Amino acid sequence: MNNGASNTIEATVDRWEGDFVVLRTSDGQELLWPGDHMPTEISEGSVVRLALLTDLESTEDRRELAKNILNEIFDTSSGAEE
Repeated sequence: MNNGASNTIEATVDRWEGDFVVLRTSDGQELLWPGDHMPTEISEGSVVRLALLTDLESTEDRRELAKNILNEIFDTSSGAEE
């Protein structure tokens, strides 16, 4: 996984909406984040840092799965269409 610090976004906890926390970024964007995935000590005004990570292994696994499904769908060598 890519753990580079340049892949982070700083946001402020703006408010709670039901089970979600509304995070506001410095450019004014709002993100809804599941409250149960937030640290327990956060409150309105808390600053959090969101990290974006690339999981190359999972990406490759999904590509392989998609490829296998497409091969099954389009495989005409089984003689089913003859």
